[in-house]
Amino acid sequence: MSRDVLDVAIVGGGVSGCYCGYRLLTADRTLPALRSLSRASGGDTLSVALYESSDRIGGRLWSYRFPELPDVVADLGGMCFSPLHANVYNLCKNHLRLETEEADEFSVYNLQHIRNHRYAFCDYCPPEKDRSDSFYPRSVPYFLSEQEKWRYPTDLMLGAFKKATPAVAPLLDALKKEGEEPAKARRIIEQLKLELQKAHDAGSGLPLHDCGFWSLLSRHASQEAYDMATSSSGFYSTTQNWNAYDTLLGAFVDFSVPQTWTKLKEGYDALPRELAQRFVGHGGEVHTRTRLRGLEVQGEGAEAVITMRLEANGYVRTQQARNVILAMPQRSVRLLDPDSFLFRNGQFVEDLGAVTCEPASKLFLAFAEPWWRKVQAAPNPFAPTIRSGQSATDLPLRLCYYLGSEENGKSLLLASFTDSIGVEYWNGYLPRGRPNPLVIDPPPEMVQDAVRQLRAMHDFPVPEPLAAVFAHWGADPYGGGYHFWNTHVRSWEVMPRIRRPSPGANVFLCGEAYSAKQGWVEGAINTAEMTLETGFGLPRPSWTPEDYDFGP
Repeated sequence: MSRDVLDVAIVGGGVSGCYCGYRLLTADRTLPALRSLSRASGGDTLSVALYESSDRIGGRLWSYRFPELPDVVADLGGMCFSPLHANVYNLCKNHLRLETEEADEFSVYNLQHIRNHRYAFCDYCPPEKDRSDSFYPRSVPYFLSEQEKWRYPTDLMLGAFKKATPAVAPLLDALKKEGEEPAKARRIIEQLKLELQKAHDAGSGLPLHDCGFWSLLSRHASQEAYDMATSSSGFYSTTQNWNAYDTLLGAFVDFSVPQTWTKLKEGYDALPRELAQRFVGHGGEVHTRTRLRGLEVQGEGAEAVITMRLEANGYVRTQQARNVILAMPQRSVRLLDPDSFLFRNGQFVEDLGAVTCEPASKLFLAFAEPWWRKVQAAPNPFAPTIRSGQSATDLPLRLCYYLGSEENGKSLLLASFTDSIGVEYWNGYLPRGRPNPLVIDPPPEMVQDAVRQLRAMHDFPVPEPLAAVFAHWGADPYGGGYHFWNTHVRSWEVMPRIRRPSPGANVFLCGEAYSAKQGWVEGAINTAEMTLETGFGLPRPSWTPEDYDFGP
């Protein structure tokens, strides 16, 4: 491909950019919009090129393998999906036919080590015969009201949601009941979206999008219940004061609805790599180590072209395209040269700030053996030992996942998965407190601290690890691990608007940040899909259910 003006330039080699390239070059070329586009450039086929600033394809999907454990995947970024993520689920399993396996890291709950107490997750709601007046706080260290006791933290949050929005309580109950039936659950979710857009918080009277999530919870649950939900989840960010409408939809559907979680056996970055490979196989070009510095529009209407300033190997060159898809994180867009034409649009600048990027980090440790299989899943002599799944703590580790083993016994532990202020704790071990590059061999002091906390969390003499790797998604060009919609934002209005930020120019923006499924691959590729359907006239993909909603 050697055209002075590309039909489509895609910026960003993450999953949304690779999805766009694959869909464009495998779509029916007789579609009116695509036929018109190729005719404008005088060719029979589309000229599409993808530009990625790093030396790898995948973005925040990065499947790392320790030399000591070459057959066990450490997913440094995204990890898994469920049937309710109908686009990625069917794309991976039924269309691309990538090999999958169950991700019990998201469904098996072991220890809770909180407030210097160690107990099983099931102790939040023990059998009635084991309940006593002193169980809270002697066994489970929270001073809950009588109405709040004997309930799982997610159910406590559900109770607060229902108090805040009693009109949608039946839908919340129905969704929790039907979570394992994706077709039924999807229909309920669509009803829930419409009702929540009209709903007001019963405590403040505010529309949900004008209400902070933390503020909502503080009115309808005790501080102890809030603290328990935050600590038991392993994350700080999920209960902070984000837009209550979007957080309610996201937090409830993602973490309260029963689902079977799935992961790719070869690691999650097998998805963008497969998409990129097929994109190249159909005539697309991939240029790594090529950074977009800025862009400008020349001409108007059908004759308009976008001039991109691209930097590679220390040199800046220009490339023109009739269409540009920015499949980039919010931080990457902010890093464009300030004279780029997009920043002269006040509405776009406002919309760009409608979400906040949240720090996230992961510390993986490789061990000579799966020592956790000698640890009781609960502090009693009859409990089984830990085999897989997750445990949570209020120590800076926050959340750990027990992953796979080699035949020789060498095993992998995601020792710390944390966000928000938890990331700042680990930053203290890094040069000048900030990581560069993104993935590093952690300092010995960081590893020693992690092992110390693992020993306290499990009450077990955890051995020294064989190897370690630390990933910090706050480094440029990502800015963080995932995004949240801010309060006072009508996300369903911003999403279609920011997807084409300047109506007079064929520049499009997609990615997880401005989606209805923030923090998930589903959000990234759904915004890409809507870009392709509304901006390029592509029909919906064959692999998704007919009633599935990609977003506004």
